[in-house]
Order: sequence, then C-alpha cells, then structure tokens
Amino acid sequence: MSRFRLPVTSLLTACALSLGALPLVTPATAVAQVAARAVKVGTIDLNKVLDQMDEKTFRERQLETFLKNLEDSVNEIAKQLKQAKSELDILPKNGPAYLAKREEVLRLTARVQAEAQAAKILAEDKKKVMQIDLYEKISDSTKEFAKKNGYDLILVDDSKEKIPQDASPQQAQAAMISKRLMFAASDIDVSDMVAQQMNNEFKATGMGGSGAAPAPAEKKPN
Repeated sequence: MSRFRLPVTSLLTACALSLGALPLVTPATAVAQVAARAVKVGTIDLNKVLDQMDEKTFRERQLETFLKNLEDSVNEIAKQLKQAKSELDILPKNGPAYLAKREEVLRLTARVQAEAQAAKILAEDKKKVMQIDLYEKISDSTKEFAKKNGYDLILVDDSKEKIPQDASPQQAQAAMISKRLMFAASDIDVSDMVAQQMNNEFKATGMGGSGAAPAPAEKKPN
C-alpha cells in the first residue's frame, strides 16, 4: 500500500501560515500591555495613623492602669520594709526579737528588689505586646482598605523621619540605608482614611466604653 506524503515545502508553508495567525508578543509589546493598566499606589505614615487611633488611646489608658497597679504593689512592700527597719532600730541588738526583726528586714528587702525587677519586665512585655498588636491591626486594615479601594500597592512613608544628629557614623549609615521612601506626593497618602476606617471598626466593637482591653485581632489571610 502506498503512503501519502506531503511535500516538505508544503509543510513549511503550512507552519508559517499557522504561526502568522498568532499574535506577535515582543518585550516592547509586553511593557505596553502592563503600562496600559494604571497601577494605583498609595502611601501610609504609621506614626500619623497611630496618633489618630482611638484604640491606641484606649490601650494606653489600660497600660497606665496596669503600671500603676504594679507600682502600688511594690510600694506596699517598700512601706512594710520601712516600718520593719524603724522597729529594728529601737530593738536591743543581738536579742531574739532583734534577730527575728533583722531577718524580716532582709526578707522584705529581697522582696522589694524582686518585685521591682518583675514589675519592670512585665511592664516592658506589656508595652511590646501592645505595640505589635497595634501594628498588625494597622497592617490588616491597610490590606482591607487597599482591596476595597482598588489599590495595587501601599508603601510605608518614612520620608519625614530624620537621621539623628547625635548618632554615630555607623548608626547614621544604618538609619539612611533602612529608609524605605525618599519622597511621596501628599495626595497619595491614605493614612487619614485608614485611621478613620480603624476607628469606625473599633467603635463598632463597643470596647471603647468597657473596662476590658480588646483582644488581639485574629490574623486575616493575605
């Protein structure tokens, strides 16, 4: 049985015609296609948002109460120590009562030092937890704002941050290198709008009028 064979020239012609039907995509064409879609960019000033946040004000009041309670606890033990020292001063030395009171003074001194150190650690941890939680809430709210308003990119604007004049050469260089943004037009700043969105959400929770601090927000998927 004879086989049908298509001439090579016919095959090449057919391939050329089929390729000619496909759109030709060059690097310049690809760039033009991307440029045809306007990218919506905004900036956000974290300090500006924090200054306007109702929740930050509320959380700071909660923190102040917490720190005051820690201070009162240490002061109460310090008061007991002062009283014990006064009683020790009027006791005959080396007597049973004197030795017992001296031991009490030593114990109270150790308690004051331990409680003061514990209060410092607790206070620093409480502040750190609050700062991280507020930052994460700003991040989540910014993402939500971007999705609702069609933003492709929102950059942290630290262009107003100054290099410390009293910094060492190494610190000054590190501060310069860590800068994220050198300039941004004011009309693309979304800080006020994000802050307003966060205040509306915080008001909706009703936490502003209660005595309990709001729980850390559940992380939203990106």
